[in-house]
Amino acid sequence: MTRVFITDDHTMVRRGLRTLLEELSGFTFVGEAGDGATLLAQLHHQQVDLLLLDISMPRLDGYSALVSIKKEWPELKVCVLTMHEEPYFIRKMLQVGADGYLIKNCPREEIVKALETLAEGKQYYPAEVSQLIMQDLVNGTPKVPLTRREKEVLKLLVMEKTTAEIAEDLNLSTHTVDSHRKNMLQKLECKTTVGLIIYALEHGLG
Repeated sequence: MTRVFITDDHTMVRRGLRTLLEELSGFTFVGEAGDGATLLAQLHHQQVDLLLLDISMPRLDGYSALVSIKKEWPELKVCVLTMHEEPYFIRKMLQVGADGYLIKNCPREEIVKALETLAEGKQYYPAEVSQLIMQDLVNGTPKVPLTRREKEVLKLLVMEKTTAEIAEDLNLSTHTVDSHRKNMLQKLECKTTVGLIIYALEHGLG
C-alpha cells in the first residue's frame, strides 16, 4: 500500500485529491498540509511514500520544501502538481529532484497514471515536460533570461546605487525597482542583493 501525502494551499484541491485516492486500490491517504512549513513538520512524524506537492504556497513554497525534502528524505517520491506550466518552473523543480510534474488542469486519468508510475519507483513526466527535458539534454539548460530593464537595474546595483537612486536614474518608482530586484532574486535563486551582484560580475553584467 503506497502512503500518499497531499500539500496544497487550496482546501478544495486537497479534498478532490483525497477523494481520488480513496477510489484507487493500492493507495492510502495519510495526511495533508496547506503550506511547506507544515509539510516538513508532518514528515518528521509521518511515514510517507509519495508526496503530491504544489509550488505556490504561503510560509514555505514548494521549491524550498522540495530542497529540504530531498536532503532529508531522498527516497521519498515527489510529484509536483501545480498551475505553473512555464518552462522556468518546470526546470527549477526538476533540478532539485522532482520525480514527477503535472499541471492541475490535466485529466484525472493522467494523475492516476502518474501515481501508479511513481508508486513503482519510476519517474513520471507528461509529454510536454519530457520534450523540455530532451531539449535541455541536447542544447544544454538555457541561461536564466533577464529582461532589458532587469539588466539595467542589476548594473546599477553593482554600482552600489540605492533603490531611490536607481528609481531616479531609470525614471521608475521605488516600488517598481523593488519588484525588479525581487523578480531577479527568484529567477537567479539568490537570497540577497549580494548574490545578484556576484551573478552580474560572473556574467559580465557589471
